[in-house]
Amino acid sequence: MKPRAAVRDIGRVLGYKLSTVDKVAKLIPNNLDVTFKNALRDSLELKKLYDEDINIKKLINTSEKFEKFHRHISIHAAGIVITKEELTEYIPLSKSGENIVTQFNMIELEELGLLKMDFLGLRTLTVIDDTIKLVKEKYNKDIDIEKISLDDKNVLNLFKTAETIGVFQFESTGMRLFLKDLKADNFNELVAANSLFRPGPMNQIPNYIKNKRNPNGIRYLDKRLEKYLKSTYGIIVYQEQVMQIARELAGYSWGQADNLRKAIGKKHMDIMEYNRKIFIYGLDNLDGSIKIKGCVRNGVDEKLAQNIFDLIVEFGNYAFNKSHSACYSLNAYRTAYLKYYYPLEYMVCLLNSVINYERQFFQYFQEIKKMGIKILLPSVNFSFYKISTEKNFMRIGFSQIKGFNRLLAKDIIEERKNGKFKNFKEFLEKLKDSKNINLTSIENLIKSGAFDEIEESRIEILNSFETLFTQIVSKSKNELSGQLSLISSDFMQEKFVKSEKFSKDDILEFEKEVLGFYISSHPLDDYKEYIKSKKTMKLIDLKVLDKGIYKVIVYVNSVKTRRNKKIKC
Repeated sequence: MKPRAAVRDIGRVLGYKLSTVDKVAKLIPNNLDVTFKNALRDSLELKKLYDEDINIKKLINTSEKFEKFHRHISIHAAGIVITKEELTEYIPLSKSGENIVTQFNMIELEELGLLKMDFLGLRTLTVIDDTIKLVKEKYNKDIDIEKISLDDKNVLNLFKTAETIGVFQFESTGMRLFLKDLKADNFNELVAANSLFRPGPMNQIPNYIKNKRNPNGIRYLDKRLEKYLKSTYGIIVYQEQVMQIARELAGYSWGQADNLRKAIGKKHMDIMEYNRKIFIYGLDNLDGSIKIKGCVRNGVDEKLAQNIFDLIVEFGNYAFNKSHSACYSLNAYRTAYLKYYYPLEYMVCLLNSVINYERQFFQYFQEIKKMGIKILLPSVNFSFYKISTEKNFMRIGFSQIKGFNRLLAKDIIEERKNGKFKNFKEFLEKLKDSKNINLTSIENLIKSGAFDEIEESRIEILNSFETLFTQIVSKSKNELSGQLSLISSDFMQEKFVKSEKFSKDDILEFEKEVLGFYISSHPLDDYKEYIKSKKTMKLIDLKVLDKGIYKVIVYVNSVKTRRNKKIKC
């Protein structure tokens, strides 16, 4: 429990006025590592209240007793404890919902010597696996993703040119700008990039790139640091490098260096400051023997040792484990490999993985267009529920149609096993008994273009489908009840309402309405030649620091007029 929260909870229990509690809480600095002791030292106004008001003093003193207490029970998102015998032989347990959880936290579990593993679910692993299975299905080719070369120039070039939309952890705008500047030459540089592109270490990115371009200009605070920092161009990037520096310069054992690593990783600044003196001056045993030699006794200048430890403390704000970064980067490399060598199969599997996430879906959909993959409209004869591949094309699935029922998709797929639908009327005839079909789903199928392969005119079936479907259902009910139908099949087939064809803009708006985006073309396609004639660039290539006035080409598809009630017209 943090000091602010403690004051609010204790104040409520003790019956203090809300205004008093709020005033005290707001005077406590809102720092990550704030304590009551530090707050009284740093806030003169709080200290004055504490000294002059006995009730405030009681509130703070009582609240301080609950500092760092657990306010509520929480469960680790992916932590699993593994023991040889039954867990009850080692630790107390409790039940939380349907889960059995330990009553000890992860630190206490480690101190007991128990094995705790974090099993994190990762959608990317499913995408990789689905792609491999799809390649096997289409080409009868086995991909051993564990054995692909990490020096593939084609794959590395995707990173160099920042063609990484859809590549795990390397697809954000900022990361792609970084990749363009970095121009990674090998896998190790991708690992470093993955570690550097985080809120803390981002400040080191310019130095990393500068040193990469001019390695002869790198200056090490101590020549002994070179062998540990050379691979990252003189920049501390990983926790493991801190451990190596502590061993080399201060004489830490691997175990002692690992404790320092943990303090950095968990941002335990008090433990890190305790290690400062040890790092610089060393630590002796009670009998006077040396436990840790320290930098000074190891021939490092005292001021230089201070500077080196300052670097380590600064690094503590963004410490990252190299093996962690390497695992993420390996998955990133594998997705880039699949994107380069099996672009259609990979992008289809990627799209299906984000089918319920509109923003990501649209981003990947635009990338597919840019990659030159032809996209086919939904089809009652060829679509499946999800997006699929069809020869060298991508076929939009039924799931992308607005409000479309999964069970209806199943009915359509099952029915066409008896033969493809020959026309719109036959489709209605065969699906008339489905409990999942309705007028809205039929209308959206028409608007999406799902009948374009078997009917010439969307507008004619759109103008006729409601009457035709009603007639077919009515005829079926009459036949079931033994009544004579006055509606002949020939009559129904011929009674499409003749109309002018839809314009290109109408068709595009239908696609946008029921699919969420344009497929067959785009409203701005008419201006392609004009755009080509101008000096243009993508917004991603426009850096924030590039000053100037720019024109943006956009398509306005709707306008909302709002009246400001404060302004009288």
